[in-house]
Amino acid sequence: MKETLTLWDEYWNSNHTPWKRDRETEYERTAQELERLKPHLSTESPSIFVPLCGDTNCVRYLYDQGYTITALDGIRGPIDGLIERDFSSLECTEEGLPWGKKISVGERLAIYVGDIFEAALSERFDLIYDVAATVAIAPVRRAEYVAVLKRLLAPKGLVYSVTFDFKTKSEWLYPPYPVSQKELRRFYEPLTQHIFQQTLREPNERFQCLGVISDMEDTSQVFKAP
Repeated sequence: MKETLTLWDEYWNSNHTPWKRDRETEYERTAQELERLKPHLSTESPSIFVPLCGDTNCVRYLYDQGYTITALDGIRGPIDGLIERDFSSLECTEEGLPWGKKISVGERLAIYVGDIFEAALSERFDLIYDVAATVAIAPVRRAEYVAVLKRLLAPKGLVYSVTFDFKTKSEWLYPPYPVSQKELRRFYEPLTQHIFQQTLREPNERFQCLGVISDMEDTSQVFKAP
């Protein structure tokens, strides 16, 4: 994972982030997604985990709705950008941990910086909001990553997962990686396979520079714990 984190750090430092949407689009999509999820949540005040969060605007939206949020990313740059952009008015405190750092933002947001495979998180979450995080994990560690999320899921909790699938000119060696719907459902067994599924196809302009030769299949799926 450390080699992958080094690569992600290079991506961010060079502003090579073709997977990112503009902030307004991301904010609106989060609002729509959350409305679809609410009827399936086990509580009106869910604890939420955002794995491999980067500087995603969805953290700000979820915070604005009054939720308690835990987020994690493996590199520091996007976390600093997220805090500076969206939470600069709130008090922040930082704590060193054996496996990384914890940044407490206000009263309802904790952001961890560290390797998710080494993270010693004791909480269990009602909603795991995985938006294009699975695609950041190398295929050989994908099952292990999903196992981490399943361990962090509270009883009757939901995993909301957004993945990309696409065709390329040659073997795909670097993140973000394509993930098929069938593969993801297999990893999440025996959780309820999906409450709803939505696939959006969009032109691949953002990924053409990486060698993508097909439209993106942007798929949302929800898995529920017993």
